[in-house]
Amino acid sequence: MENITSTDTDTDSCLVFFTSNDANVERARVLLERGVSQTYQIYIPADTHKMFLFASSTGYADSRNDQFKYTNLTIQKYDTTSNRTPILTPLGFEWTTHPLFGHLFRSERGIECDFDITNYKPVANSTVWVSPSGDDSFTGIDSVHPLKSLKTALNRKNVDTIIVEDGFYTISMAPQEINTLDHSVAILAAENAHPVISTNAGPHTFAKLGEYSYVYSVKVNSNCVWDIPNARPLSYVGSIALVNSTPSSYFTDGTYTYVHTKDGSAPTNNIRCCPQAENCKLITEGRITVYLEGLTFCGGNQGAFHACNSVANIRPRIYGKDCIFVGAVGGGACFLEGCESIMQGCEACESVNDGFGIHRNNTKVHTSPYAIEINC
Repeated sequence: MENITSTDTDTDSCLVFFTSNDANVERARVLLERGVSQTYQIYIPADTHKMFLFASSTGYADSRNDQFKYTNLTIQKYDTTSNRTPILTPLGFEWTTHPLFGHLFRSERGIECDFDITNYKPVANSTVWVSPSGDDSFTGIDSVHPLKSLKTALNRKNVDTIIVEDGFYTISMAPQEINTLDHSVAILAAENAHPVISTNAGPHTFAKLGEYSYVYSVKVNSNCVWDIPNARPLSYVGSIALVNSTPSSYFTDGTYTYVHTKDGSAPTNNIRCCPQAENCKLITEGRITVYLEGLTFCGGNQGAFHACNSVANIRPRIYGKDCIFVGAVGGGACFLEGCESIMQGCEACESVNDGFGIHRNNTKVHTSPYAIEINC
């Protein structure tokens, strides 16, 4: 750090200049915590690339910097254009390098966040395409020659970007379980596409349940039933009778699944049951990044999407934008063990345990997770 002579009239004060990085922010916080006889003040210039720590035995107020507000033990940059002040990371917060630093604000409108997760997307150098109508013998180099399965694409170690075309992906096309993912990758829905990655094994033949007007059954134990035309799961209800009285619903007794379509008609190939199975489980190796955007994961054993680390205290970075996770049995709709995760604009629902399951990885490597959810 570099000391700078203060122009303030208080001879007991000094002005310390240093760059605004996470390590120095933490050092400043230590000074704040230790301050007994002195009052420490911190402020951040408008360019946010530099930060100043002011130490004074009497406190500090400087009319020359009226764009800033000062309070003891607080960093508060006052934005004159939007009347926003930053929200600080709590003292002692373990994730000292978290990416929301400088992106959370309090204003007259409430809590605001200007964080953009797309800045964390791995750079695209080698791209493959995937489509339900593709073929794993193809090159996958473009939308004309796509691969068929995400598992094949993920197992190509030189690939850092996977473009997923529109459609419904059955379990044979899903990643299922990747035991060692050792490279960063972005898995992105194609432009204007809404692909669904599922544990469904294929179309079903439903039979009308005679004593009910709107109930159709199939011998599948489902965690989730996906309505392809409406791009949503059917809602789970607690009995066959409730299925009959509730459009867009389903019930399972452990052997059969009973459904009531949106309009009460017989289910077609557009109604897909998703049983308990691994949908997308990624066991990562090293400090890699997995970036998901615009995808729906439907059905799953431990989460419709499941990621875990394999090396102690090395957290993979799992980032999701505008994704939907539904129909899982255990661990949460999206199950993350020992990961550093950020989810923005995502939905985790319609599961035995709704929401994001953020867990410590206790199986082998005992790593605590870091997690951020933004507008989820």
